[in-house]
Amino acid sequence: MRYDFDQVIDRSGNLSAKYDERLQKFGRDDVIPLWVADMDFRTAQPIIDALKARAEEGLWGYTARPAGYFEAIRDWQGRRNGWTPDTGLMSFCLGVVQTLSAMVQLYTPQGGNVLIQTPVYGEFYDMAEFAGRRVIENQLVERDGTWAVDWADFEAKLQEANLFLLCSPHNPLGIVWPEADLRRMMELCLQYHVLVVSDEIHSDLVFHGKKHIPAASLSPEIAANVVTGISGTKTFNLAGLQASAVVFPTRHMKENFDRFWTNMDIHRNNAFSVTAMETAFREGEEWLDQLLPYLSENFDFVVDYCEQHIPKIKTYAPDATYLMWLDCRALGLGAYFANLVGEFGPQLLSDYGRSMVVYYPLCLLYVVVFFPLYALFAGGKNGLRRMLKHIFTPAVTAFATQSSAATLLVNKEACDAIGVPKDVSDLVLPMGCTMHMDGSVLSSIVKIAFLFGIFDMPFTGVGTYAMAIAVAILSAFVLSGAPGGGLVGEMLIVSMFGFPAEAFPLIATLGFLFDPAATCLNAAGDTIASMIVTRLVEGKNWLEKRTAAGERN
Repeated sequence: MRYDFDQVIDRSGNLSAKYDERLQKFGRDDVIPLWVADMDFRTAQPIIDALKARAEEGLWGYTARPAGYFEAIRDWQGRRNGWTPDTGLMSFCLGVVQTLSAMVQLYTPQGGNVLIQTPVYGEFYDMAEFAGRRVIENQLVERDGTWAVDWADFEAKLQEANLFLLCSPHNPLGIVWPEADLRRMMELCLQYHVLVVSDEIHSDLVFHGKKHIPAASLSPEIAANVVTGISGTKTFNLAGLQASAVVFPTRHMKENFDRFWTNMDIHRNNAFSVTAMETAFREGEEWLDQLLPYLSENFDFVVDYCEQHIPKIKTYAPDATYLMWLDCRALGLGAYFANLVGEFGPQLLSDYGRSMVVYYPLCLLYVVVFFPLYALFAGGKNGLRRMLKHIFTPAVTAFATQSSAATLLVNKEACDAIGVPKDVSDLVLPMGCTMHMDGSVLSSIVKIAFLFGIFDMPFTGVGTYAMAIAVAILSAFVLSGAPGGGLVGEMLIVSMFGFPAEAFPLIATLGFLFDPAATCLNAAGDTIASMIVTRLVEGKNWLEKRTAAGERN
């Protein structure tokens, strides 16, 4: 059968996460989704026919897994990769990522170290960190589009590691590991007694005459230290059916793994995945053999197009997977913002100017009017004088660093000089620098109003105002007083109001202008908050009592 990979398929009604989650992930639905490894081709016709027949049965109760399921995987590996794993040492799992998660939990201690080779598929980080393990990185080295292992670093990191997650072929770099490199990695793992979990889900998607070598096929000694995750879901575009296989070196490890999932009652294929996987590995080869040259031509097209039309974008045709790196560093980060300035023109600059004219006088008014009132309430005229004398250093430090946390030490010195008890400042100042409300909320509200104006969205009505205040308060909590925390709050503002992607560099630039003043208000406010708490704890005349008792600095 001849397959037509040029056919364009509208997946808008397909419940495709790749397309239907664009608004959720990017704030707009008119982007080309390249965030997930998911092809837009119809799968092999024998798989479609087999699933139609299964659907026509009309009864899909608990599904048994026939012996032919694992036998089909074994036979496929034998034909394609020269490896015939023992079906008695195979287990079912929902996916290779789930296999990584289970192996991290089963074979590393809490707080243990998981070694990965970066840059790598993000789930390698997530499955380790979500389990409370520490990720250690062996960063791959790039030279003119070719990536290689930093061997000295790899060996050093193995001495810290409890588990090594290997990506073979490598996603997203498209590396088909040469036998010499693969063998060297595996032998070093043996030397340092580090178990290997090899993610080989992309092993069927190999180009340019390269040959995938299963890590467990290198030698019996290496096989005894490797757990292999394999699946047809990437190859045949079946990820929505959730099925994979795991090959273990020992029956004991297989039984541990099976018990882990059985405890959650997750140990069966669904009624359709068992049919799809077996059919794919028995009858899908014709489809795959036509797909591979088509993908390879697509790679060549992208490389040639960039060379001819966008030479500053560097790329290369990978030897595996269907993912490509586009190196856009030569375009310059300023190019994007320059384009936005060109698009929005004078409106952008005038809105920035108006925002500054509104915001900084508001900050000044707050400092001149409300800070003295707070200090007067907290410590009377003596408290006001001391606040004015000692607040300057924390305020300047906060303005310069844009970090309440960085201002913590000078704030403590100011509190000591004013006469605030140490136990109060030790409690209030750290809490204050992670729970700011005043400057951050004010800054966030102005940022929100600014974006509404730039994108011609009406900033009117009680509902809009209430939501702006709620988002501003939430954003202020997100900032947490940390250096650069404002960027996180700004991302929150953009996503919660559904502003287009262009909003982020605009609001980030606004943040660079506004956040120094906001942090100044926050950090200086912490000192005054310590004075107020002292009054609430010790009474109205706390400062006079402490002065009389000789506790003044």
